[in-house]
Amino acid sequence: MSRLKVLIAVAVGVLAVFAAPTALAHTSTVGSSGGSAMTNLCAASIECTYVNYQHGKPTDVVKHSGTLTDYSVNAGSVGGQVQLRVLRPAGHGKFKVVRSSGLETVASPGLNTFATSLKVKAGDVLALSNDTSGIYMASAPTGTCVRYIQGLLPDGATARPDHIVPQLHLLLGADVKH
Repeated sequence: MSRLKVLIAVAVGVLAVFAAPTALAHTSTVGSSGGSAMTNLCAASIECTYVNYQHGKPTDVVKHSGTLTDYSVNAGSVGGQVQLRVLRPAGHGKFKVVRSSGLETVASPGLNTFATSLKVKAGDVLALSNDTSGIYMASAPTGTCVRYIQGLLPDGATARPDHIVPQLHLLLGADVKH
């Protein structure tokens, strides 16, 4: 093989190695922001962190490790501030807050999407914090509920969502690049 052909073959191989991660990257959605927001749970100035459940288990569970690139909240009110939370199961129904997005302001009724960059592991659970009585929940079928933790929940804290409101669904969805 000529020297030129060898150099071309090596160059193509090097390019393939560097292009492979981009070509293999996938995005999946966790949760669902579809629906019509109709209610809130916590009164103004009381921070609450909401988690979706169905049949006793969290539903917005990350399936593959990666990076959250954005999240969407479907709102029935404007002006509220929200924060995406990444929770990690800590046993006995408790979760540890492993990281959080920055605070974002809901600017319009309907779908609001916010860019973020948060590392997640398979098994992490997504939640949303709000202290402005924002309307981000819709009615849901039997077996579905929103559980929430009332009060300030900083990163690193561990808590159990003991408050339960049946037949509600938090309208939250997020994209994970993996």
